[in-house]
Amino acid sequence: MKIDLDFFFLDQIDDYVMLIDENFDIFFKNSKIITASGDIFDKKKCYQTIYDFSSNCSKHGLECPIEIIKKNSLTKYHTVHKVKDENNIERKFLVATYKLSKEDLFLEMFINLDDMKIVNKVSKETIEGLIDKIPKPVAVETPDFIVFNKKFKDLFQLNKDSYSSFFTALKPVFDSQVLYDFIYSLKSCNEPKFDLELKDNKGQLFSFSFVPLKIDNIFKDFYLWIIETIHQDEDLFRTLAETSAAGIFLHQGKFIYVNPALCEITEYKREELINMNPLNLVHPDFKNKVKELMLRRLKGDKTKHVYEVKIITKSGQEKWVQVASSAVFYKDAFAGIGTVIDITDRKEYEEKLKKLATYDSLTNLYNRYMIEEFLEKEIEKSKRHNVPLSIIMCDIDDFKKINDTYGHIFGDKVLKKISSVLKANIRKSDAIGRWGGEEFIIIAPYTNVYGAQKLAEKIRNLVENTKIDDVYITISCGVAEYKYSETKKEFFKRVDEALYLAKKKGKNTVEVAL
Repeated sequence: MKIDLDFFFLDQIDDYVMLIDENFDIFFKNSKIITASGDIFDKKKCYQTIYDFSSNCSKHGLECPIEIIKKNSLTKYHTVHKVKDENNIERKFLVATYKLSKEDLFLEMFINLDDMKIVNKVSKETIEGLIDKIPKPVAVETPDFIVFNKKFKDLFQLNKDSYSSFFTALKPVFDSQVLYDFIYSLKSCNEPKFDLELKDNKGQLFSFSFVPLKIDNIFKDFYLWIIETIHQDEDLFRTLAETSAAGIFLHQGKFIYVNPALCEITEYKREELINMNPLNLVHPDFKNKVKELMLRRLKGDKTKHVYEVKIITKSGQEKWVQVASSAVFYKDAFAGIGTVIDITDRKEYEEKLKKLATYDSLTNLYNRYMIEEFLEKEIEKSKRHNVPLSIIMCDIDDFKKINDTYGHIFGDKVLKKISSVLKANIRKSDAIGRWGGEEFIIIAPYTNVYGAQKLAEKIRNLVENTKIDDVYITISCGVAEYKYSETKKEFFKRVDEALYLAKKKGKNTVEVAL
């Protein structure tokens, strides 16, 4: 299913949401944060915005999820922050952080735990709906009820509508005392345990995984149980593989086994994949990396490796997949074994998020945040190398009247057209962005005020002679050259004053701040 990401979806989330890079610089804040902490451009760091800290959270005794994710090569990390506000009242935030891409971009959500009643929101029906989608036998035990998914019910032939606990549900299947001691030891330890083995009354061996769920005492005594039957024959592997939603393969230089899911992902039939070299599926940009890993597997390297790679399907479509691979000894030789998951939709989602953090959705020009970032770098360059730097601020004349007369749809059309005219007539080294409403900023490095004035006159004249649906539009421009001693704010103020003067003098004109 394709993910159709609405540009404003992050603004609709009723929690604090930010996009942050590895240096804690904010690429995007949603409306909830802006409302709580002020204008989007006031505070550039995540810890400044949420807690008014002057330095990273770890310096204040709090876990920094971004540092932890980077240090441990994780894709996500959740923690709880306890901070005191200006009234010395302690607030608690669940900080949920996700690494979105290889470019070290992070999505971070701050959920105010004091405002939430999580337990009240968790219903038996909600949990049941979630775990029924899990392809393994799963149970979730709470202080009030226990829920089993269909796989679990089928495995142990549970036919009652409800059970009081995990113990009472499985007591008929296992030795009661052994089962009780087993469960008690796990709950007493209250630590996640995986792949624990226990035999039932018939000698069948089962693998148990136990995960206690607790978030700062919001979830209390919630337990997740995952159970699997342990078989060691090839038939079970094939049964599981044939029904798996993930692609599964076994290769010894050529595919010797592929499951239906891999056929669906690659668009090849099973008989077409068998004896095919896996490299034939791999995009040229990734062939060397995959070839190296394949050779390591055939030499017996069992080190688990998870990576993302692009493949080309039978129809020629390019897809992103996540591959998890290892090695097994199969029929007198080592073989590579792995799973393949189609992550094309996720990749598209990440690209849209990056675009969201960089570009204005209507005009496709840089947004205000990015144009400020660009200007800061150019100011530093101008100071360091003593080279000129100018900016042009353009404003569409009488834009409110245009909207009132012709409607907002026509107004959007005007913004798009003016944007394309401006963008088509600047140099590659220049940057242009939508400053807000009907205002645009052009940053012209290595350009003095006279060169910028000439460029402003050129685009003013081009716009004046551009007709949009039989309507002529004009713009006014302010021009300023950077002065070594001034701040960025003072620089903007001068060009804004020049634009104001151009408007005051009758519009459709260019004024220079000297």
